[in-house]
Order: sequence, then structure tokens, then C-alpha cells
Amino acid sequence: MKVSLFVRKDSYLHRFDPRAKFLLMIFSTVYLFLPVMQPFVPVLLASLILVLWTSLGLHEVLNPIRSIWPVLLMIALLTPPFYADDACAITAALLLRFTSISYIYYLYFRSTQMSRIILTLRWFGLPYQGALVITIAIRFIPYLAETFHQIRDAHKLRSGGLEQQLRPWKKVQSLIPVLTSVMIYSIKGIPMLSMSLEHRGLGALSTSGAKVERTAYKSLRNDTVLFTHLAVSGMIAVIFISLPWLFN
Repeated sequence: MKVSLFVRKDSYLHRFDPRAKFLLMIFSTVYLFLPVMQPFVPVLLASLILVLWTSLGLHEVLNPIRSIWPVLLMIALLTPPFYADDACAITAALLLRFTSISYIYYLYFRSTQMSRIILTLRWFGLPYQGALVITIAIRFIPYLAETFHQIRDAHKLRSGGLEQQLRPWKKVQSLIPVLTSVMIYSIKGIPMLSMSLEHRGLGALSTSGAKVERTAYKSLRNDTVLFTHLAVSGMIAVIFISLPWLFN
């Protein structure tokens, strides 16, 4: 469970306060669903790609697309039959929205340590138990992805490269034993996860039988850097909200 999306770098995005980044993440997500802002979603997506490029490098730009391309393909194929009018426009809007959400969260979790995410949620008033459950759920995504790749490579070694000669539908069929192995491996990890939660004090009882409350050992500082980063986040939000009036 130590797997995470975070990559250690010294970019401006990594130095940005995680609380300000969290507010920008929430604002950007809400922005994507505001009807009046739909024409400017491509601008937001282009901005996200630019931030990803300048902070993490050009090699990171296509990583979110590689992760979600099956979902994008399903949206492109299954959406048009359900809409008689403007099917192409609706499909394009859904594709842009889903891709933008993927870039938003990829940027945040790629540039923020998991421990600082927990402290950010705690700073906003979320109980320790809630913050821990959310971060464990989020951490499960890269954990399962790494498990899938390891099991798939093991199956490839056992097949001796025969999968390369299979037809496309046979390759899809060959994924069934891999996915079954991932599911079994994940189920076996439930007791270990439960013990990890118990070691962190969740559900623990004192000698008298009373429930033991967990305390926070660390906290994020409230300083001028936080104020500056919150101000920058506010200005970015105001600029994007003002786009419809600037172009009218």
C-alpha cells in the first residue's frame, strides 16, 4: 500500500501549498459542469496540459490519456446512439469533461505527497478517520494498476510470448485469467489492510473498554506562503469565471 502517484520534483507545482491546490482542484471540477462555462472547457484543458508539461515534463503529458483511453473509447462509441440531435457535440463535451477531470486529479496527486493530502483534509475539518479512508481508497488505484501489470507480465512469461500472435478478440479473452488473479490477490489483501488500520489506532479499545480517539501528530502551518498561494488560486478562479464576459 506504499504505491502512490507522487513523483518527487522541485517544480513550482510541487512548491504550491496543497491546500491552495486542493481548492483549485475543487473549483476546476465544478467549473467543468457549469453550463455557461462549457465553451471554455478546451481552454481549461489546454491550461492543465501546459501546467503538466512545464512542471512535470513533456514525457508526463500523455500519461492520463494512456490510463483512460478505454473509457474514452467507450464514451465515443456508446454516446451517439442515445442522442438524436447534436450527438457529436454532446460526445465531444463528455470526452473533454472526462479528460479534463483526469488531468486535474492527476496533477494534484502527482505533485502532492499522500501525507500532505491527509493533512490538507484534516486542515479543512475532516475527521482523521474520514481522511484516512479517502486516501486509502485513492491509493488503491495505482496499487491495483501495479498489481495488474505484475500479474500480466507473469502470465506473459508463462505463455512464452504466444499472446503476441493472438487475434484482438483472443487477446481480450486472455485478460480474463489476469483480472481473476488481480481480484483474488486483492481479496487476500483485505486482512492485511485491516491490521494496518488497527495499528493506526482505528477501532482500538482501551483497557476499560472505551474507544481510543486518534490524535493528529502533525499539522500544516498557516503562514504568508499560504495566504499568497490562496490569493493566486483566487485570481486564477476569477480569470476563468470572467471568460464568458470577456468574450461577449
